[in-house]
Amino acid sequence: MSKPPVLVMSNAIQSYICLSETDYAVSVLSDHLDRDAYLRTSGDIFAVVVTSGADRLDKARLDLLPNLRAIIAIAAGIAGIDLDEAKRRGIAVTNAGATNSGDVADHAIAMMLAVRRDLVAGDAYVRTGRWVEKRMPPGR
Repeated sequence: MSKPPVLVMSNAIQSYICLSETDYAVSVLSDHLDRDAYLRTSGDIFAVVVTSGADRLDKARLDLLPNLRAIIAIAAGIAGIDLDEAKRRGIAVTNAGATNSGDVADHAIAMMLAVRRDLVAGDAYVRTGRWVEKRMPPGR
């Protein structure tokens, strides 16, 4: 039995997901210099595309994927996907929704604290070894 082909839009996405190459025939679109040319010759084999949601999946690109049945966005956003065209073609579109919202909130709070406490400057001060000579000047 042949492995189902899956098109992953970029190497970055490939590094985030766990698609076993023993179970799937994974192709990474960003490995090809002329991506649309690759899809013109091979796009008809893909029923599933995994995307960040920002990758271009407009009508012109969907035309190159005539047997596409599902677009899976690994993030909340789907701005690069032509949803009307996908619906017209009967292509299911799914995304990660609020899966990452807790981590995004944690990161936002950490960044606010880093700015307020001048963490980047403090880190640089310690890494250069100046802390041995004298204390860092007071921050804000």
